[in-house]
Amino acid sequence: MFWTGGPDFVAEIVSPGETPCAKLGFYESIGTREVLIVHRQPWKLELFGLTDGKLKSVGSSVLTTPDVCTSAALGLTFGLVTSGTRPKVVVTHPATGRTRSA
Repeated sequence: MFWTGGPDFVAEIVSPGETPCAKLGFYESIGTREVLIVHRQPWKLELFGLTDGKLKSVGSSVLTTPDVCTSAALGLTFGLVTSGTRPKVVVTHPATGRTRSA
């Protein structure tokens, strides 16, 4: 058994000094359908979707604007909420309403 092409979904958590957008070209080249970037300074979720061979921003969520990023590849939404000492990422399955946070 073997697979070809890139993954349907990738999550990148930004570390200090890292520039995750610099990796988007690589993900495009292997056909990755979606990339979720989790920024921690300041907190932000940014979702990129593959359109015409290019990964383009399709949504973002910040603490001051509680929008959600909708993943077409996974059928899930991702959003940020304030919680205790650090924000939480809330993952929701819209069809069932089930949520998880981390």
